[in-house]
Amino acid sequence: MIRKYKAEPKPAESSISKRKQTQKANSKATRIEFQRRVDAVLELLISGTREVRICQIVSKKYDVTPRTVYRYLKKAKEQLADAVDTNRDTLISRHLALRERIIEKALSENDLRTALRSSESIAKLIGLNAPERSELTGKGGAPIEVATMSATELGDLMQKRYEAAMKGETPPPNPSNE
Repeated sequence: MIRKYKAEPKPAESSISKRKQTQKANSKATRIEFQRRVDAVLELLISGTREVRICQIVSKKYDVTPRTVYRYLKKAKEQLADAVDTNRDTLISRHLALRERIIEKALSENDLRTALRSSESIAKLIGLNAPERSELTGKGGAPIEVATMSATELGDLMQKRYEAAMKGETPPPNPSNE
């Protein structure tokens, strides 16, 4: 016996478009779209937005999971690290060139104060200034007095100083070591 099967009806036009929309929503972003999203995340990072907030914003805007947003964040941080040249010699060279340009402009405008400050800045930047030695002493060159006290005594002193400050009074003096 031969069976006859009816051909299944073609799906309606609206169901095809819904299927395509679902496929499109679930598909990966193109490289260009991925980079656009990373750039958007980078802008948010640079503007000081916290990562948790970035995740909320980007998840909603692009209809992606938080995991995907953290991939964007990782890529944005990598790009940010690449953009900020961490090579010390290159950074010093850039700063030296900037200061030399400032000196040239200041001298052409007869602004000796700015030229001198920039020259001092260059000397400090490249380490021409000799290290300065400084010693701390107490009154009249005497050694600095150090008071020792228990944690309870310190807490009491801090409380008294706080209360005096809140009342606008002079705080109690430091205890002397006897």
